[in-house]
Amino acid sequence: IQLHIITVNEQFDGYANEIVNELRGHMVRAQLDTSSESMGKKIRSSAKAKIPNVLVIGEKEVEENSVTLRRYGVEEQKTLPRNEFVSYMLTQISERKLEDR
Repeated sequence: IQLHIITVNEQFDGYANEIVNELRGHMVRAQLDTSSESMGKKIRSSAKAKIPNVLVIGEKEVEENSVTLRRYGVEEQKTLPRNEFVSYMLTQISERKLEDR
């Protein structure tokens, strides 16, 4: 998995699924976590699995058509417009960058 998507609440799963489908259309290995675990546990399990990119989707992201990106091993989170994020992911994959700290 290259990207794990975590929603704050299941009501945001529709928006998250749109992102998953868009990225899969570009051959990105993306997965939406629909488990009933708390958000903290979902984030921890992604970190344990060393998933390089985790998106956190909440009300703000849905309203602004954006995403909040957490990179493995990087403290800082980034909020990006959705289309900018998709371009960023495709560039990272095509250039095979491991990280951009």
